[in-house]
Amino acid sequence: MSLTAPPAPAPRITYGAVLGSPYVARLLSGTLVGRLPNGMAPVAIVLWATTSGGSIAFGRLLND
Repeated sequence: MSLTAPPAPAPRITYGAVLGSPYVARLLSGTLVGRLPNGMAPVAIVLWATTSGGSIAFGRLLND
């Protein structure tokens, strides 16, 4: 039997509290904008392949 009390649960941190911290929203938006080209590159390759007369399968082949 222990004489110490159980530890108190940690307080819940909400998204609003995190985004309300100084500079967090600016850093988050900067990283999202900075990563956007990485996510759009495969889409751009498929669109380029299909508009230049190729098929979607050819665009997929270029992405691999």
